[in-house]
Amino acid sequence: MLKLALSSLVLLFSTANALQLHNLTYRYYQGETLTENWQSQSGDPASFSLLLQSTARQAPPETFALVADVSTAEGSVSFTVPDVSDGLYVLNAVNVTNDNDIYSQTASFYVS
Repeated sequence: MLKLALSSLVLLFSTANALQLHNLTYRYYQGETLTENWQSQSGDPASFSLLLQSTARQAPPETFALVADVSTAEGSVSFTVPDVSDGLYVLNAVNVTNDNDIYSQTASFYVS
């Protein structure tokens, strides 16, 4: 019974925020202008901030603010890839007041 309750709780949590970011390609270049797209559902936050985060194993990971307070209803936003070290990164859609509250994350991609 406890296992069923925990499974139901995990399912409920995972569907609470259905915001999904999309990768367009595996490689991006510093200085390149990109447009990030996403899908959302009712119940998703009205806005979020978009961050670029290194996947390198360092504490804390390098994080770069790309766009603050993006309207979820817009469905896309453009930004310029910052001058960062070559490596693997992810995009995070995060709470506008708490960068640790991640709503959605892309698959990793390479920046050079």
